[in-house]
Amino acid sequence: MLGDSLLAAVWLYTADMERAARFYTETLGLRSIGEPGHVTHLDAGNIRLSLHPWPDGPREPVGSFLVFVVEDVEAGAAELRRRGVDVRGEIQEAPFGRIVEFRDPDGHELYLFELPRPDSPEFEQVAPIVEQYGRLRARLQEPAPGSRP
Repeated sequence: MLGDSLLAAVWLYTADMERAARFYTETLGLRSIGEPGHVTHLDAGNIRLSLHPWPDGPREPVGSFLVFVVEDVEAGAAELRRRGVDVRGEIQEAPFGRIVEFRDPDGHELYLFELPRPDSPEFEQVAPIVEQYGRLRARLQEPAPGSRP
């Protein structure tokens, strides 16, 4: 049923909308694409990241994490640390690539993820994911339905 659809948005709840919006725009560099009322929408490349206030007061984040694919995880982690971000531990080498964990001001678990290079032995394990990213990027570059060239 949803095989040809795109996941359009991820919602994160926050205890402090202004603080969270500053973190994602100023610290991480995501572009704001609208703030209707009490919600902040951000362009995260292939998905809309929406910040919402906790509906019944602040709670601890549970059960999910966000992954940002980057070209150079070392440079990304160094830049996050320079900006005062809570980077957890060292870069981990894994069969699927290189990762490092960091947290947003509400404690949401986030990762920088560097894919293996095509000439590395690990690449075969992630080739389908890399191909999927390529298809997604191509689809995102297509003109929107009803738009003019």
